[in-house]
Formats: sequence, structure tokens, C-alpha cells
Amino acid sequence: MSMEEEREAHAQWGCVAASWYTKASDRHPQIGRLYHHLANLERPSLRKFACYGKSLTCVVPFPDARDSLRTLCIPIAGVAQPACSLELLSEASFCKLHALIFLAAPELELAQASNTAMSFLQQPGAFSWRNCGVSLAVANISALLGNGSDTNSLRVALDFTIQRINEQTMLLHSTTHHVVPPSKIRAGAPEAKSEENWRLLQVSKRMTLNALYTAMRCPSGIATFQDSLAFVGVMFCFIHILCLAKRETQIDPELSMSLCLLFGPDEI
Repeated sequence: MSMEEEREAHAQWGCVAASWYTKASDRHPQIGRLYHHLANLERPSLRKFACYGKSLTCVVPFPDARDSLRTLCIPIAGVAQPACSLELLSEASFCKLHALIFLAAPELELAQASNTAMSFLQQPGAFSWRNCGVSLAVANISALLGNGSDTNSLRVALDFTIQRINEQTMLLHSTTHHVVPPSKIRAGAPEAKSEENWRLLQVSKRMTLNALYTAMRCPSGIATFQDSLAFVGVMFCFIHILCLAKRETQIDPELSMSLCLLFGPDEI
């Protein structure tokens, strides 16, 4: 078999495997290992970052995906902007920004990468909301959650919120009306939040909100309503969860304060 035939066969089997894992993840969206396999089959792209992010932040995370994500980020963070089409260049700029956030790059480097990436959203036809919008939303949310970090204050607040809602649902549907056992989610904000983690969280927040604001107010020609609808839908679901978290964490002063410091009343 020639080299070209081997490559063609490899590509075909890669497509088949991706189809299998896509169907499996649709049936079992809580299993992180499936998203890790999907990410491994993807070319370097926002979708690859999104798959690794989901693998690390879903209900049953797959911690080994962090090593795979690091392997992806190191070469991307060190390369200059490639010479390619404007659409690919805009996607590459967000990939580089996410790589730098994951690798905890210096503040100046992060600021430059952020300005470059966000500038593409302002250019007509530069960013493909239709093809990359959902991946951008998922990757941004994963970065906000520290890509599965146990010390991420937002992740702790959301875990607490979900546990509270589950307990309330169990109590509502309980026929015996027994007392629901207390949550096993760690109460209170994570201890020893370093300035480094907070700095990266702020960068992720600005990136996430700026992308949403741009999609919401974009004039005709930058992104049509239909093109950005999927991105906006994912972000609205996330904002809904944030609003629930602000309500549910009121019983825990530390968690409530941590969430209010991250998202002020004028932001969500």
C-alpha cells in the first residue's frame, strides 16, 4: 500500500471513530473520557480546545485530559500568527489565547493575545460564528472554570449550586418526606486562592463577556442573527446557571462574596 493510500485509510477510520464518539457523547454527555477521545481526533482548532475543556469540566471529568491539553498548548503558544485566510487567522488567535491562559502566561503576553483575538470579532467576516461559535463559547466557559481545577472559585460555586438544586428536587419528590442528607460539596470558597489564579480568571472573564457583548450587538455584516444564535444560546444557558448560583450561594457568605467579586451586578 502506498503512503497516500495509508493516509487516506487513516483519515477515513478517523472519521468513523469521531462519528462513534460523537454518538456516544450525545448519549452520555456526563462522561469526560468520551470528549477526550473526540479531542484527540480533532486537528488543532477551537473545537479541539472545547472538547478537552468539556472532558475536564463535565459531571465525570477525565483528569488525564489536562496532560493532553498541555501538549496541545505548548506549541500553539510559541508560534507566530500563521499566514492563512482571515477566518483561519481569527480562529488561530483564539486558540493561542486559550493556550496562553492554560499555561499561565505573563500578563503582558496575555493582554496582547487578548487584544488581537478580540479585534478579529470586530472585523466583518473575520470570525465564523456559524462554524466556530459554539466551540468558542464552550472553550471560554471551560477557561472560566479553570479547565477543571479544584481550586477554581467559580467551579466550587457552581458545584455547590447544582448540589443544592439536586437536594431541593429530591426533597420535593420524596414520598417519605425524610430529611435530605447534607451536601458533600465543600462549603465555602476555596482556600488560598492565589493571585495567579485570580489573574487568569479575570482574563477568562473579560474574554468570555467581550465575545458575548460583540455577538449581541454586532451590526449586519459582522455576524447575522442566525450565525451567532448557537453561540448566544450556549452563553445564555451559562448566564442562567450563574444567576442561580448567585441565589443559592447566599446561604454561604464566603462563596457568595467570591461570586460577587468575580461577577458584579452590572455584568450579569
